[in-house]
Amino acid sequence: MKKALIISVLSVLFPLLGRSQIVDEVPRQTVVEWLARVDAGKYEESWKTASPFFQKASSMKEWVEKIGRSRSRMGLLQEREFIKGRFLRDPDGVPTGEYFALEFETEFEKTKITEIVVVMRDQTGLWQVSSYSVSDQSRGR
Repeated sequence: MKKALIISVLSVLFPLLGRSQIVDEVPRQTVVEWLARVDAGKYEESWKTASPFFQKASSMKEWVEKIGRSRSRMGLLQEREFIKGRFLRDPDGVPTGEYFALEFETEFEKTKITEIVVVMRDQTGLWQVSSYSVSDQSRGR
């Protein structure tokens, strides 16, 4: 009886664990592809594929200049490590909806940073980057 109960509980939990991994794979892949554009210097393309919310925050020209200056100061990408991701529902200050935030520790030639990329799901189910922020890990050391 005890063995049957354990098997029953496990049969319920395992599909849920697998589903969670699948559910966060799509927003995570969206971010990986978007960061690859940025890493390759395709700043205009990264802006064009971002959400309307991201595009309203800065014009394409402003984004290209800002990220270009930032990336030239940091040097070439050396390594990026995924740290964590989490779903957010209706965060303050942004349009109502589903969001997923991903955090990376990233090393460039000249500095180490923490990148936080937030994607939002639009009405069609498509995930798009809505926010990109960086904090310099080398400051305060």
